[in-house]
Amino acid sequence: MSVPWWASSEGGVARWLDHLVHVGEVRRAVRAVAEMLGWPSHRVEEAAIVASELAANVVRHAGSGWLITQRLGQAIGLSAIDRGPGMADPVQCFNDGFTTAGTAGIGLGAIRRLADEHALDTRVGEGTVLCARLGPQPPLGLALGAAARPFPGQPRSGDGWRIDQRGTLVRLLVTDGLGHGPAAAKAAAAADRAFAEHATDDPVEMLSALDGALVGTRGAAAALAFVDLTAGEVVLAGIGNVAACLERGDERASLVPRFGVLGAGAPVHRVSPTTHPWSSGSRLVVYTDGISDRWRSELRRSRRHTSPSVLAGRILRDHLRRTDDATCVVLAARDSTPEQGITP
Repeated sequence: MSVPWWASSEGGVARWLDHLVHVGEVRRAVRAVAEMLGWPSHRVEEAAIVASELAANVVRHAGSGWLITQRLGQAIGLSAIDRGPGMADPVQCFNDGFTTAGTAGIGLGAIRRLADEHALDTRVGEGTVLCARLGPQPPLGLALGAAARPFPGQPRSGDGWRIDQRGTLVRLLVTDGLGHGPAAAKAAAAADRAFAEHATDDPVEMLSALDGALVGTRGAAAALAFVDLTAGEVVLAGIGNVAACLERGDERASLVPRFGVLGAGAPVHRVSPTTHPWSSGSRLVVYTDGISDRWRSELRRSRRHTSPSVLAGRILRDHLRRTDDATCVVLAARDSTPEQGITP
């Protein structure tokens, strides 16, 4: 079966920004990813410009924050997340020449012009989440957003995620290697590889494959979500403390994972996957235990058309536990989300 599109935490980088010198580092890193993807030189430079403007806005207006870069198939996803003063008039801020920091006032306008997709959430006194995608839209029939941050002081996260599409079946894996640091990252990477190698559409069979692949590592928790776009349903299953919440209209459902650790003989045979409807308006949030369960208030605050990238960034920013790696992945039916816009 062909896999026409994929995205993964591999190659994803979360960069803490608190000085303008970091803007150059971000620009060089994003340029390298674009070159690796084989983009033409003008598009490589456009990606570097968008990354630079996002990073510079964080430092100049908020003082500090995160710039998260992720490879999304043949595209690049960028999320700038801060707790700064927010924008009182976000529409005006996107107009060329408007500035509150004594600059030329063309940064947000450049992002709007050069990015294939952008989304903004800004609230006075709470901060800003500004996301951009450069490159082709994935042929998922879904909208995807993700935000991840490693344990402070660690270069790599012990969490991981991967999504692929096999025909009309979209498969999502989110993992949490036990603890944090290099050993946890090694376990998450082993799960990522095993997920990519096994073409099964059976979540229990996939969990069994992950359990075997993680033997000899520290082990991991994992959650799976298999969305069948033809049948209009999503199947959830998991082992350990990676959780999920599904929203569809006024209905909500949660993944209740089976206790255990993949790689240590987890009781996969006792896992009972649950099946739920998937249709216009459906949103799924999958998150590791570096995110507090209090994030669920965000679903009440956010509207159906809120960008999944914005929602993931807001959850990470506002409900982060600072004692672990943290990852949040959001899937939504694409017809319920705008391609571009400002979240009201």
